[in-house]
Amino acid sequence: MKLREFLLGIIALCAAGCSPAPEKVVQVVPPPNSAEPTPTVPKAIPQKVVPPAKPKAVISKPPAPAVVTKRSNLFKWARTREEAKVRAKKTGGYVLLVFQTSWSGQCIIMNREAFQDRTVAKTFAKAVIVPVDTDTKEGLKLSQEYKSEEIPTFVFLKPDGTVIGQFFGFMNVDWLQREVQRVFDRAKFKG
Repeated sequence: MKLREFLLGIIALCAAGCSPAPEKVVQVVPPPNSAEPTPTVPKAIPQKVVPPAKPKAVISKPPAPAVVTKRSNLFKWARTREEAKVRAKKTGGYVLLVFQTSWSGQCIIMNREAFQDRTVAKTFAKAVIVPVDTDTKEGLKLSQEYKSEEIPTFVFLKPDGTVIGQFFGFMNVDWLQREVQRVFDRAKFKG
């Protein structure tokens, strides 16, 4: 991870109103028979240690693929690359893999702005989007397959799985639309 991404993540979290957990304050009280004068600091109140409750057996659904993006109804979403390829083939569109993480400030801002915007939705009208969390095993495997070393990374695929193009990094709505058009122009693909 690059320092720039880390700092942007911290900035985004601070802008969102989050703050780090407060540090614990430890008081040092000398033993009563010590030669030092006893400070007038109140002693800590001992707390009971409560054993953790036994976990209850829970029947749950199989875990869903990690999805970072808050899903807007403006876009067509898929849970897996294979599902997206089938749907793109039926609709005559393309697949867009968005590699991201939940802790990246750039991803948080793009999800809040770009994936909630109607003009971006028009740009991606033929796209079936698969958000890929690179912090999961499946996401890491896909990111290695497509050589996604930066986040966020956008990878465009034809329905047969052929890569049309890709780009990475934080972009506002205008830059994102221009970069998408460049990918399509270079590949002579009509998105």
